[in-house]
Amino acid sequence: MTLRLNSTDFWRWAYSDFLSNALRGVLAEYIVAQAAGCTHRARTEWDAYDLYGFRLNPADFWIQSD
Repeated sequence: MTLRLNSTDFWRWAYSDFLSNALRGVLAEYIVAQAAGCTHRARTEWDAYDLYGFRLNPADFWIQSD
């Protein structure tokens, strides 16, 4: 039996549900990285920083959920 594997099929199978708890945070990181222009390097799980090349100060974010 020959397996034909590709990353798109794997993504569809494992990570296509953007609303899942496991993927929501990663999607949010990606959106912020795109807005900040720092998608020049791939995301590394459990890295010291989520994004490189841009500095965000959490104290600047005054909008919070109730």
